[in-house]
Amino acid sequence: DGGIALLMVGRLDEARKVMEDVSLEFELLGYGRGTTVSLTNLSAIDVLLGAFAQAKTTGIEALASARSMGLRFEEVLALQNISAACTRLGETEEALRYSAECVTLARALELASEIAPSLESAALALLSAKRYAEARIVIDECVGIVRRDQTAVRDPSTGFWAAAQIYRKLRNHRQARAFLSEAADTLRKQLADMPDDECRDAYRRMPFSLEIEAAAERDQWPTW
Repeated sequence: DGGIALLMVGRLDEARKVMEDVSLEFELLGYGRGTTVSLTNLSAIDVLLGAFAQAKTTGIEALASARSMGLRFEEVLALQNISAACTRLGETEEALRYSAECVTLARALELASEIAPSLESAALALLSAKRYAEARIVIDECVGIVRRDQTAVRDPSTGFWAAAQIYRKLRNHRQARAFLSEAADTLRKQLADMPDDECRDAYRRMPFSLEIEAAAERDQWPTW
């Protein structure tokens, strides 16, 4: 729980240390579910830290463990992490395959909290593959879910941010700027709800927070 709390407010290095210790402890105790959950969280943290190769390796380990134990929720999360890592590593075909599996499973399980993040992962994989029209269809569904209930997702600003990048690639700059504004406004609201300045500063340093700020304030966008 401590590692998750640190992750949620952007204190990534501390979260990783706590989660790594917990994972080792669970492994020593032979507690398979705890080990699987910890590995899934470690993979997510490594994605955010930019350690994409490690995130993929740990994610694949978490996925195998989740499937062997029938932990379907953790399976969805592991697929999200692997897809994100593959996208950033430029391993497009793998990213597309894992993200498609992720969306299919999240829908089948009716996981309300994970359908939008899974769609976001799929849209970014399609963006990386330069399949912009397909990416738009997927991200439009994602954004629709987020708009209906922002409390249903962990980081609501990231869906709008993904949409901004996709619409920019489609050369619909007006809509891209609108989504960017929505991402920045949502991020500001998230920061305002943080319990203290330390948490706010840590969350501002999250990679997606920095990307949104760079695009909104300096018109600097990621290269895809």
